[in-house]
Amino acid sequence: SWPDGYVWGAAIKVLDPAHPEKPPRVLFSEDDSYILDLALSYDAKTIWFSMRRHKSPCWHIYRMNADGTGLVALTSGFSHNTSPAPLPDGRLAFISSREPLTHLVCAEGPSTRVHVMEADGSGVKMISSNTLADFCVTVRRDGRLLYSRWEYVDWNIMSRQSLWTQYPDGRHLELFFGNLLDDPPTLMQARELPDAPASVVCTFAPHHGPP
Repeated sequence: SWPDGYVWGAAIKVLDPAHPEKPPRVLFSEDDSYILDLALSYDAKTIWFSMRRHKSPCWHIYRMNADGTGLVALTSGFSHNTSPAPLPDGRLAFISSREPLTHLVCAEGPSTRVHVMEADGSGVKMISSNTLADFCVTVRRDGRLLYSRWEYVDWNIMSRQSLWTQYPDGRHLELFFGNLLDDPPTLMQARELPDAPASVVCTFAPHHGPP
């Protein structure tokens, strides 16, 4: 549960950067929910996002039309499901804590791994394995996933949240960047640059604490 006094409220809005003076258009709004992240389909007709709806104890993934209609929940149950990322074949990659009997080896909470599913929420398959946490998955133009991976392979416990890539079928887990860095210790929310696919923009953050 959230701490006492936490202010709930979620909204998805559309802003036209060519006319910043115009107020954003509201597509979705709820006073008792909270939204974490969202992604747009390749044809710009569908929005996917993760939300704790109606003060739910867990994050779940939702689908909505780009005009604000057709809201549908794609995941359910007592697990966290976040970071929906549309794949070129129509499926979604996402992060989930649904695997039973898993936990973070050095912190409270479940371990999170990369999963894939059909666009309607069926056919869920786990494709990564981690004793800590994978998070913030996105898709590169070559079809590989790009995500942050918290792990401690041959390094100290304070600087181990770097960027990794992997194919959506589970093949070829590979370091992308950051395993030799002590500062910043965390690289997250990475996005490939459209005119420079070998480069990404991302958030530099501490190992523990707000970015």
